[in-house]
Amino acid sequence: MWDIKTCMNKVSGEILTHNNSRTIAAAIDSIKNIIDELIIVDDFSNDDTIAIIEARYPAVRIFKRKLDRYDAQRNFAIEKSSYDWILMIDSDEVVDKVLGDAIKKELRAPAHETYSCVRLNLAFGDSSRDKMIRPILFKNDTRFVSAIHEFVPNIKISYLDGLLIHDSWVGVEAWITKMNMGSTRHAEKWVLEGREYGRFKIFLLALSLPPYEFFKHFIIDKRFRSFYAGFLFSVIQTFYWILILSKYYEIRYLKEGAIKKEKI
Repeated sequence: MWDIKTCMNKVSGEILTHNNSRTIAAAIDSIKNIIDELIIVDDFSNDDTIAIIEARYPAVRIFKRKLDRYDAQRNFAIEKSSYDWILMIDSDEVVDKVLGDAIKKELRAPAHETYSCVRLNLAFGDSSRDKMIRPILFKNDTRFVSAIHEFVPNIKISYLDGLLIHDSWVGVEAWITKMNMGSTRHAEKWVLEGREYGRFKIFLLALSLPPYEFFKHFIIDKRFRSFYAGFLFSVIQTFYWILILSKYYEIRYLKEGAIKKEKI
């Protein structure tokens, strides 16, 4: 019987995990008929994530690695691949049928080396769409940069039809915890990059970034369609930048200032 996979370039499926028992089964099911191997890089999950993965894809290759930087975690996964092509999604993402078919079509005769898609983000009883700059299908010589909001520099991305469904929403408490962790990494990234924001610039950023963030989520991402839920989501999201700026200020002016005083 003719098998479409015999006409496709072989591809390594890769997912980063950490306590993703709620979503990992759907993520694997959405790609298991596309990939030729599954590689998991796990940040020491202590729930049922690994058991679910092994039940879903018995031939899985699992590597344990403590998450320090997202780019390093992704690059570590790429280095473990057996094949020339990588299909990398997150543990709370699902490839829909249209996108899956588009990926299979490209793997039969790739016209480009890097592909991404539109992502449908589900959160707080609402949804939004964004055209991702993070590639999901790419050659295995690709490498990511940036500790958070990682990306691949100096590439031309081709976009595939279909949707990558992002189901990251658990609840407000988990959302705030995630914002807290993300804002810490973001502030530390600014410091590592050597950004020298003075107190007045921080003041101006604190005035301008939250309104922009609200406008982006409520108007540009069209969350006004669900009005109440969209409004609350957009308002809370503005605090992400306040957290980043506050943590940057703490590192740059309070902690570093205390260190300098001790040296004196």
